[in-house]
Amino acid sequence: MATFSAALGKQCIPTNCSTKVLYGLLPDIINDAFTQSVPDKEEIWDIIKQMRSDASPGLDGFNAAFYKAAWPWIAEDVVQLVQNFYSLGYLPEGINKTSIALIPKGTEVKTPQNYKPISLCNVIYKIISTSLAKRIKAHLPNYIHATQAAFIPGRHITSNIIIAQEIAHSFGLKS
Repeated sequence: MATFSAALGKQCIPTNCSTKVLYGLLPDIINDAFTQSVPDKEEIWDIIKQMRSDASPGLDGFNAAFYKAAWPWIAEDVVQLVQNFYSLGYLPEGINKTSIALIPKGTEVKTPQNYKPISLCNVIYKIISTSLAKRIKAHLPNYIHATQAAFIPGRHITSNIIIAQEIAHSFGLKS
């Protein structure tokens, strides 16, 4: 618990960066209340509840199971840290540090292809990135080119396959 307190108990140092500055870099289209909101305690808790409890911990040694079990004691510190990120643009040193671990895919591990890389991110970092992703998700189709079909709701990678087939077919007809 001392390590956790040391990491989260630091006084926030205000910067010139704020959500108004960050969102000022984006077009005026992103003016809805949710996108510009700061996560509250309930939203942060919902994000934590959706995390796998047994996932590998980050460099701080804490996984989501710790946050779930200790939530009554740590909630205020976690909420303050996340809200400081949104309102002041402040992220304590080390929160975004990540290690990459190579996990063997099977018993024969002779080449790099026999390993699966995983990123070991701190839970706080995952909370912030998940809340940011939720806020920009609805706006992504407006900023990602129409030819980018994968991973965008309402778009399908098979659309590009059909277009490629039609182009190839039209080349065949013209020659």
